Amino acid sequence: MKPSLLGIVVAVFLVGGLVTLAGIPEPDNVLYGPVYFDGVLQTATDPVKAEVIARVDGVTNPVGVYTMADNGDAGDNYVLRIRLESLADGSLQSNNAALIGQTVHITIKKGATEKFAQDFVVTARGQVQNTLLDTRALGDWNADNVVSLGDFPNFVGCVSGVSNAATPVCQSVFDFDSNSTVDLRDFAGFQAAFSGG
Repeated sequence: MKPSLLGIVVAVFLVGGLVTLAGIPEPDNVLYGPVYFDGVLQTATDPVKAEVIARVDGVTNPVGVYTMADNGDAGDNYVLRIRLESLADGSLQSNNAALIGQTVHITIKKGATEKFAQDFVVTARGQVQNTLLDTRALGDWNADNVVSLGDFPNFVGCVSGVSNAATPVCQSVFDFDSNSTVDLRDFAGFQAAFSGG
């Protein structure tokens, strides 16, 4: 029995596709949660929508983008899908996907201004994680680009639990030792970041 022309074309296409495939798609990682830009909670109803952008060093295009209100079910939270792939022998990383083990840099863009929010290390495929994103630097509660006396009352409030009911917000700004709590051990970090005033 002679192979059909269609069968030959499909076989050539499949073999050629395997040779040139950049990477094998993996289940995405999903990050979700609230977004703070310069200390202001971003909402789906803001006239200028915040955009959450994920990039990997050496990858040309973003590996994930979410604009507030893109997903009506998310309300005032972002839902960022980070595209993942694994590399086949001899293949190259795609220009829009991350690999397990890479660090994804997450920024928030509001209008023409884009600021760093957080790094996320891809440790597995299919991760789903609630992650608050905040463009403020550690210790800079009022987002004036200096850690000063103006930030200290909020630090005290976060330590005593009276300043802000949203503990993750306190953690994003004052958890200097990254142990998921704000306590007196973080005071040393606040002192080191303190620039006076």
